[in-house]
Amino acid sequence: MSEEKEKRRLRIAMFHCGFVYSGGGERIVLEEVMGLRFLLPLVIMLLNLYLVYPLFTGEYTQFPGSIESVFLADAKFIVENFPHISWHPFWYLGFPFYLTYQPVLPFTLALGKVLTGLSLSVLYRALAAIFYVLGVVGVYFLVRETTKKQGLSFGVVFLYTLLPSISYTFTNTLGLQAPWRLVVLTMFGEGPHIWGLAATPFALLFFIRLVNFPEKRVNWLLSLAFTLFILLTNLTAFFGFLFLILLLLLVEFARGAAKTKFLISFYFGLFVAGLASFWYNFSFLKAGFEYGIGEGGGLLSGIYKNPVFLLVILAPLIFLFVSVGRVLLRRKPGLYGLVLGVISFVVLFFGIYGWFRYNLALIPLPFRTIPRLIPELELAFALFLAGLGTLIISFFAKRKRLIEVVLLGILIGGGFLLLPSQVNNMRELIRPHSDFVSTSEYQVSQWLSKNARGSRIYATGTHAFWLNNFADVAQLRGGKGGDFGGLNPQWAHLTYQLYYGEDGELAVKWLKALGAKYIVVNFPESKAYYHDFKDPYKFERLLREAFVYQGDTVYEVPLKKESLALAVEKERLGQVREIADLSNGLITLAQERLDSYLAATEDNPATRNLSYLYPKGSWSRLEVDLGDFDPGREEVLLRISHHPGWKAYQDGKRVPLKEDPIGFILVEPKEKEGKLTLSFSPTMDVFLGYLITLGTALLSIVFLRSSAPEGLANNLREEEEEDRQREDEEA
Repeated sequence: MSEEKEKRRLRIAMFHCGFVYSGGGERIVLEEVMGLRFLLPLVIMLLNLYLVYPLFTGEYTQFPGSIESVFLADAKFIVENFPHISWHPFWYLGFPFYLTYQPVLPFTLALGKVLTGLSLSVLYRALAAIFYVLGVVGVYFLVRETTKKQGLSFGVVFLYTLLPSISYTFTNTLGLQAPWRLVVLTMFGEGPHIWGLAATPFALLFFIRLVNFPEKRVNWLLSLAFTLFILLTNLTAFFGFLFLILLLLLVEFARGAAKTKFLISFYFGLFVAGLASFWYNFSFLKAGFEYGIGEGGGLLSGIYKNPVFLLVILAPLIFLFVSVGRVLLRRKPGLYGLVLGVISFVVLFFGIYGWFRYNLALIPLPFRTIPRLIPELELAFALFLAGLGTLIISFFAKRKRLIEVVLLGILIGGGFLLLPSQVNNMRELIRPHSDFVSTSEYQVSQWLSKNARGSRIYATGTHAFWLNNFADVAQLRGGKGGDFGGLNPQWAHLTYQLYYGEDGELAVKWLKALGAKYIVVNFPESKAYYHDFKDPYKFERLLREAFVYQGDTVYEVPLKKESLALAVEKERLGQVREIADLSNGLITLAQERLDSYLAATEDNPATRNLSYLYPKGSWSRLEVDLGDFDPGREEVLLRISHHPGWKAYQDGKRVPLKEDPIGFILVEPKEKEGKLTLSFSPTMDVFLGYLITLGTALLSIVFLRSSAPEGLANNLREEEEEDRQREDEEA
């Protein structure tokens, strides 16, 4: 390369405009230089950092209704209990910790806390800002990959940064103007979704490269890394990514070499599934499918909601899209970005639009997941705009440079018009809370920390979300997002009676049966975001007020037996049938059975409180002092969710352990004296997940070190050549 060319290559400039006279015509030349490749994403990054810099200040969100509190509580539990984190005692009567949520965000926060000493809430806000910015930068790289046009990509993403959400065209009940992804991050606290969204464009970008250049190992490694990051961070983000990658695959199939690309995708999917098995083990998947993965209402709920449209209409429509895309890509391969942008945006837009306007599942995803994919819709809209740009440029081939400059000017000009108002809109959303200590969530948590330690309580809404950030108090419910970790179904029955039941005495009976000492009730004047109780006044004549603050009341439940461990009469409890009756094919909660359960436990004068402790700071090990125990007449009831991972020992010998009528643990010690020890360890399916991940990692290494990637590349080139010959013959 000549010295002159080298100087031009290293020159950093946005673009250089000059007049070139050729054939009597005048055109503007956009001169791209080496520095532009790195300068443009840097500008995008700095702009977004400027917009969200308040996230680097303050500690707590101004929206207590945000569920970021749940992820902070998860991270706090890890920091305070690692490595003894197999059992989570504070939510849902206890459950395995790996059922709380995907691991990336809470473990990253916990590690950050250990390394920096900063508070978890400060770290959460700072990392949220970083991933938000990286997500926008990622969109630039993805658009550039699909259009091969730096200037157009910069203009589209500059506008994408500032443009109000496209979803506001059909739903904007909050009257907002900021991008919805920022609303999701701040008002709703879905930090994991934004983390996953940040990796989505990178995962799509490297997957495009993978199916076209499988011989390059870096494409395999980066595709797997970003995809696993999404899968292990947030299921909503993963469902959005999965849907986009399936549409991308259809476009790639239309491009040619469909068989080999399918084979590459198949290997890729196997590697992802195997590498994620350490967390997505059988227990996690079973709980997820039973509850509805990611609160999505069930994996196939979208299909159940509208099977005729999905199977009879949507499939042919997508086939039509792909067929048209194939014709376009044959004639103009440069319109790849247009085809991908159109199919992604149109399908997602009408899928989400149909959900909001007609309560329909127009795309085959978990039903309640569909409206949460608006951030992915915004990404698809950026691809759509970029695709339109490439189409417009292709119409004016002779004045391509001029059109590129005009489009760039329009896009950047539109962004600058939005900039002043959006700075205010976005920063208003992300400013920190000015006085979180004065909130009811904090004050109630502090009171419970002082008065309810060692007891169980019931809290709902934001008080449940925030409680375990400030207090190590066990609650019958817990943080949103961990609901499918609730092993014991009785908390859900209790919740129904508390919120909607008209019989206050029945609700109190449920509280007693599940061992709750206090309940937090939100009255109409409460400032809490959620007001779940249909009739909060039903507790006034039944329970004693223990603490009142800003319209929220902590009531004390008159428990006779407050201990987590009870010695109960074996024969009396053995006569109690399961509370849930399935004999007629329907779930029926028989009140007389609840009464008999209380009579055998809480209200039985023969029932005794037993002392217990968690040794060595481990919540997965419990020692119970049996006292004057009668093994022939008594058994030990532990108010902990039954799980096959629990084992009981007396003097080093295993003793029988079973489930009681409402899902607690029952142990039958054989000896009159000696301590009863219970220990929890993950079940075999969890260890099987570890082995699958380890085996898949080794297999991946062998695969990448072999000649298999080159073999796939050779097959790909041969199939592409066959496709070209077939097209020539057809032409």
